[in-house]
Amino acid sequence: MVFAQDANLASAYILKFISANEHHEAVAFFNNEEFVAQHVAPDLNATISLNAKTKSFTVGISLPGGAVNKSTWTYERPGTLIQDLHNVKGTLYTAKNANPPPLGESEFWIQQYPSTIPGEVGRTVVEFYTDKIITAVQTTTTMVHLEAVFGPFQDLILAHKR
Repeated sequence: MVFAQDANLASAYILKFISANEHHEAVAFFNNEEFVAQHVAPDLNATISLNAKTKSFTVGISLPGGAVNKSTWTYERPGTLIQDLHNVKGTLYTAKNANPPPLGESEFWIQQYPSTIPGEVGRTVVEFYTDKIITAVQTTTTMVHLEAVFGPFQDLILAHKR
């Protein structure tokens, strides 16, 4: 079981909200900074690299003390339209009460929003799932503009680590 108690799914709701919005918007939406902090671990600086040709992505998490923890996932989905990313800065948000942690065997969704700037890659979001419950969200620092949110998505992938 991912969470110690089935009733304690608040972190999953908060993480799902953060995947489509920003952290500060989650605090405002739930109207309680303490509530959000109680269920979602402090955000970690992270980078993401995505290689569309090899159908893989790597998340690097900056740990306290300067060490970096990197994990790579691959996906199998023919015809995907994901754009390459190279060490794009972002943030990793994790559920405080989730077990196991998000890096390792996980299902995931990758979503790239269209950019409002021609030739640029829009905001990229990776949602990590364990036992079908969201346990972490990695977002790039590119803000989502309203026209990007309501426009067509470039791709949506469900896959497993291989």
